[in-house]
Amino acid sequence: MPEVFEDFLGASGATLPAPWGEQDTSSAGSPVTAYVNGRLNGAYELTHDTQDEAQMMSLYWSDQLMIDPTQNPYFEARVNIATDGSTLSANQRVVFGLASARNATLDSITHHCWFRVEGASLVVKVEVTTAQPTRTIKLLTSAIPMTPTIHTRSI
Repeated sequence: MPEVFEDFLGASGATLPAPWGEQDTSSAGSPVTAYVNGRLNGAYELTHDTQDEAQMMSLYWSDQLMIDPTQNPYFEARVNIATDGSTLSANQRVVFGLASARNATLDSITHHCWFRVEGASLVVKVEVTTAQPTRTIKLLTSAIPMTPTIHTRSI
């Protein structure tokens, strides 16, 4: 299996390399999607603003489905969910992992293996869903605490 590696080493304002893309659904706000300057080992941020609106930001492969799930892919991410002292509200979610094409409604993505943080608990659950002709399988493992620091998670 080919190896794909991205450490997000770039200056703020730099363009993401292919196949990476970003999506921001905000209409009135100005959330930040950019490389982080001066971050050791590189970083890319998706930061919401305080605008009272639904905001969904995605860093993804622009719906280019290039990973064959039958080849036992391995995924690893270094993630920092920084909440600036507050907590996520009950309807906020953070998801990172592997999935089929992007959809604004997370539960509509029928093929995925990802980590999902739901609401104020900041607890990570591993979720694997495979849509088959007659059934959907969901597997949730035990919860993993997520503190506001950089964590490495692997699937």
